[in-house]
Amino acid sequence: MPVSPNMKISDLLKTYPTLLDVLIQQSPNFARLRNPVFRRVLPKLVTVAQAATMGGLEPATLVRNLNRALGEADVEVGLVEVNTMADTPAPPWYNTAPITTTLDVREAQRRKEEPFAAIMAAVASVKLGEIFLLRNSFEPLPLYDVLLSAHEAVLRHKERLEGSEELATGLELIFKEFTKLFEAEGVAVISSLGKPYDFNLHEVLGQVETAEAPEGTVVDEVARGYTLEGKVLRPARVRIARPLPRGEG
Repeated sequence: MPVSPNMKISDLLKTYPTLLDVLIQQSPNFARLRNPVFRRVLPKLVTVAQAATMGGLEPATLVRNLNRALGEADVEVGLVEVNTMADTPAPPWYNTAPITTTLDVREAQRRKEEPFAAIMAAVASVKLGEIFLLRNSFEPLPLYDVLLSAHEAVLRHKERLEGSEELATGLELIFKEFTKLFEAEGVAVISSLGKPYDFNLHEVLGQVETAEAPEGTVVDEVARGYTLEGKVLRPARVRIARPLPRGEG
């Protein structure tokens, strides 16, 4: 079966797994497909033609090159139309509401920095009826972290944030969609707080002296961990309890 412009990348790689290397040769942007979460989440939503535009390639050229790699050199590829979300009309409010705050966290993500504090500082400055423009790359785990942290923070401080009900509702809808997508692919958040330290699941960053938890209990989660079908995809980064010095507590 030859490759067509409308074939989903997930179907392409399931049918022809050797084409992953061919895709990466076509554009370095496809190297992210080596990430198991990225490969299992995004490709279900993207066709070969759409992937070509993401990689800065002509869709017809990518289709031809993939077919040549399969020995299908004579497959004729006509004019390829690419439908993307960019073709979706903006909602009415978008043309009237001003973009008052813009934040680009892509560089912070590349440096493995946590952008959450900067995002929440920006959110606090946005008033009802204004637009906050957040620029981020589609790296599923960091993006999921940001969405979950933002939603939790809005729920904790909503009485202090103007328009927080609408913001919390919007984040909840986005978070639920991501959660459905992740759960369908076998991705789960590691439950850490209050649990005994497990070297298979946790990366210890430090200890906290406390009399409130048994020694070795996780008392602080610095970064969430994830499993993929029961295997650790990224360990949770935690701090664990240690006893108070004698004579204290």
